[in-house]
Amino acid sequence: MQRIAGEGYRVVVFDNRDSGLSDKHQALTGNMLAQRLQQAWRGETVTPAYTLTDMAADVARLMDELEIPEAHILGGSMGGLIAQIFAAHWPERTLSLSVVFSTSLDPQLPKGHGWHLLYDDNQAPVAAPRSLPDDPNTFADMVRASAAESALYTGTDHRPTDEQQLQLAEQALSRCYCPEGYMRQLLAILCHSDLREANRSITAPALIFHGAADPIFPVACAQSIADSIDGARLEVLAGWGHDLPDSMHDWFISRLTGLLRVSETDVACSAG
Repeated sequence: MQRIAGEGYRVVVFDNRDSGLSDKHQALTGNMLAQRLQQAWRGETVTPAYTLTDMAADVARLMDELEIPEAHILGGSMGGLIAQIFAAHWPERTLSLSVVFSTSLDPQLPKGHGWHLLYDDNQAPVAAPRSLPDDPNTFADMVRASAAESALYTGTDHRPTDEQQLQLAEQALSRCYCPEGYMRQLLAILCHSDLREANRSITAPALIFHGAADPIFPVACAQSIADSIDGARLEVLAGWGHDLPDSMHDWFISRLTGLLRVSETDVACSAG
């Protein structure tokens, strides 16, 4: 984010609802939340606490509050889904669209070998403690476990060091610990329909970033997004997984800023 700001852009980063320091949803919790998540994971129809479209509307409302009429929209993973929905629903406010390691939600797409990392019956978030422990040794164990799980999302060539994984895990857990928020967000993903038809209405210049070694979403998921957006370009980096390690930043920034400049040129020509 600092690198992008260094290119002369105003960068707005925010915590989605139910994460970080944003408000947490209280109406769907406990056993009822766990049951609905398990049903949705099996493909049954259930009602989520909120939808991905609601989360895209959060972006529009935040832009209103900050008096931002239009912006370059970038999102990764679930944020990539939200970004696609935003660009389709608010085309007049989308200068460009960047989707990072995400998917179109086409149910026929292959699942990565690490798909189970999101959720399965053996490591469901409902089994996690509801709050952080006071004991520092227990907290340190949680940090190590979280770092070890995050390491499973990495690629083959582009990986954070073990020290970086531990530091990131400690920062994340200390800033916000809300396993049920993760469950409600995952439920929103599982309950959303295929994005491809709506994507055909996206008019902004679009760039799809993906790692060839993503354990969650194979490259076919990114290709599906690119195929559903007129003129979208797909950029794939060998050895990159489902995270943002330092070693791929130069590659990422160079391509992102290229998209931003091209889209701004298009806007200037249209205005002229």
